[in-house]
Amino acid sequence: MPIYEYKCPNCGKFEVLQKITEENLKECPKCKEQGKSVPVEKLISESSFVLKGTGWYETDYGSKSHSCSSGKSCGCKGHCNH
Repeated sequence: MPIYEYKCPNCGKFEVLQKITEENLKECPKCKEQGKSVPVEKLISESSFVLKGTGWYETDYGSKSHSCSSGKSCGCKGHCNH
């Protein structure tokens, strides 16, 4: 199950483990326990992985580099415009 982030104007940011098919939260669960009805906003979270460097796909799939028309070996699989 994915973890979703929400923002409450009173409590700040919090995370909720929900099924994809579940509806978004409309009220803050903490505030609701205290008898308050405070609307929340669903946030778009940053991704949990980072792709760094040039050619990460080249090393992941084990393809071989070639010699481009420029005489350089750039690993572009023949799709470069040198």
